[in-house]
Amino acid sequence: MKRLIAIASVLFCVAALSAQSRFGGGASLGFTVNQLSGDGFSGFNKPGAFAGFFGNYAINTKNWFQFEINFIQKGAYKAPKDDDPTKYLLGLNYVELPLLYKFMPFGNRFVFELGPSFGYLISHTERTEQGDYNVPGREFKKLEIAALLGINYHIGKSFWVNLRGIQSVVPIRSHQGNAVFILNRGQYSSTLCLSLRYVFQGNTNTNN
Repeated sequence: MKRLIAIASVLFCVAALSAQSRFGGGASLGFTVNQLSGDGFSGFNKPGAFAGFFGNYAINTKNWFQFEINFIQKGAYKAPKDDDPTKYLLGLNYVELPLLYKFMPFGNRFVFELGPSFGYLISHTERTEQGDYNVPGREFKKLEIAALLGINYHIGKSFWVNLRGIQSVVPIRSHQGNAVFILNRGQYSSTLCLSLRYVFQGNTNTNN
């Protein structure tokens, strides 16, 4: 019940802001592909879900700031193969708070975005083919600090497609044995996210 009240409160606040001339807001739904450095498995092989709400404030018709509250799944995955039966699955569930500067350098269909993103780890799962995998003293950090870069494409009056990359800039976990390799001080998360964004009706801006 508390979660439903919190979600309803967010929706009400964003909808109220959307009615103001300089404020906008909406909702997003999409998916992610992910990888983790330092695990020995390359490639964006771990899929995940993405959903959230956003509100923004227009500086002018070409520039604005945006705040988001998202649920996002990250992690890593290695599937077993005929010549390599090992399996690895890491699932990381975050509540993510990006703070973005958005700008429209040309036309009115493409909007670029960049800024920091702060994630709070709410749960995680780590498994191999032998079952749950835990290394004492090597826990994931609760707070993720990341950099975000993305692009939006306007596909209709109220809809935008968003593609963004999210890269942690501070390790989310140490290497085994707490090893440090010059600038490589631990494991870093990399995410590509594709989502559909809906701008609430009543918003007088095209900001997404």
